[in-house]
Amino acid sequence: MRSMMLPDVRSNGAVAPEIDPDTWDIEAVEALLTRLHLQHVGGDAIACHATVMELNKHLHLVRLIVPQHSLWTINPYHRCDFRCSYCSVFAQGGAVPVLTGEAFRRRLRLELRVVPPDHHTALSSMCDAYVPAEASLGVARAAIEELTASGRCVHVVTKGITVLRDADLLRRARCGKVEVSLCTLDEDLAAVLEPGAPSPTQRLALVRALAREGVDVGIMIAPWIPGVTDVAAIAAAAGAERRITISPLKCNTAGAKLKLAGRTYTQQAVNRRYREERDRFRGNRSLQWEPPWQFDDHYSLRYRPLSFEEADGIIRSPEPTASRTQRFLAVLAAHGVWSGAGRIHRALYRISRGRIGHRLGSATFLLLTTRGRRSGLPRTVPLAYVEDGPGWIVVAANGGADRDPAWLLNLRADRSATVQVGATRTTATSHEATTAERIHLLRLARFQSFFHRVLRRNYERMTPRSLPVVVLQRR
Repeated sequence: MRSMMLPDVRSNGAVAPEIDPDTWDIEAVEALLTRLHLQHVGGDAIACHATVMELNKHLHLVRLIVPQHSLWTINPYHRCDFRCSYCSVFAQGGAVPVLTGEAFRRRLRLELRVVPPDHHTALSSMCDAYVPAEASLGVARAAIEELTASGRCVHVVTKGITVLRDADLLRRARCGKVEVSLCTLDEDLAAVLEPGAPSPTQRLALVRALAREGVDVGIMIAPWIPGVTDVAAIAAAAGAERRITISPLKCNTAGAKLKLAGRTYTQQAVNRRYREERDRFRGNRSLQWEPPWQFDDHYSLRYRPLSFEEADGIIRSPEPTASRTQRFLAVLAAHGVWSGAGRIHRALYRISRGRIGHRLGSATFLLLTTRGRRSGLPRTVPLAYVEDGPGWIVVAANGGADRDPAWLLNLRADRSATVQVGATRTTATSHEATTAERIHLLRLARFQSFFHRVLRRNYERMTPRSLPVVVLQRR
């Protein structure tokens, strides 16, 4: 390998968490893939997304991207040392390998068994595969070795210079290529936007070094940032023959304002400027422009994003900036408004035998009575529900609070309860919903505006906990 002046990259002492590389249920994964294929052919995008969420919980290293069902990524690390301020998955922090050594190889071989050989495989979707720890741990290199041995395509997107070490593997891989991420040539701006990443000068040197090694290398401008990214300057520095892919800045929430390097951006303004820039370079075949980014394409019910916890089973990414509704609901919760309103709701419901309080707008309510886990006394709360055959489904939203509601803790201690729906009272047993039942609820949510508009759009994004779904069944 030819020499190149690059900074020394050392391990940050990261240690892989305890994960059994051989423990997984291949039959369950294959059944989910079969279900996903049928849902995809049938055009059921909601069910597809829910199935992928369930599938990815079985996989530590390989992740299926939604809605592009032929694109898989390998994520050797949790979190990323580069600490990019514009990160759209909120995964910045001290990098930790998922697995290392032979355990990593065994696990990857298992998971690659479910990836069709003609599908595209990339490193990485969540965190950069060439963080500083990679220089000593070598898990990204092991991943490329396994991919190459099985005859698969290898596509690396990175800011990390350690990828040069693996040029020999990438050169031999079937359709192996590297895209070096770069959003500006301004050294001072880059230091603010990407404080842990190699400088633009080092990354351009990396592109030239990879090209000399015979690697198919291009530049990915991700993100393109108005007033920061100079496409013409980057194209000139890269050379006329260099492939450049361009992707716009993602502001993450509809109407959100994202502050970067002293500037404030909205998605609408970014997309408008992005289209203007694309039109300026129309006809330049070395530039590949991705479509303008639309919030609703990724964060609506149709394409709900995978959180980091759902993708990798370790941590959960922060949610986007709270909306006005979410902030209002948080204020109500902080001042105990819900508990007072709940007492009034319960009293009116009981006195009127459900004629008042059973239906509020598009939502229907029941009264749930549990036995206090400490006091042993009956405790009654009104809850919004969806009827499902002989039973009811409720969600432990707790006003978006970070703790589970008392009634759920009571049910965990004693699954028996009394349910009043309208004027009818009956005894019931309870259990927290399985993944399959949660998928069923997701389908019901298309017809229940309350669950989508309030619970999923607001409460689920106000708290880092996963909102438990409880099924109440008549005895």
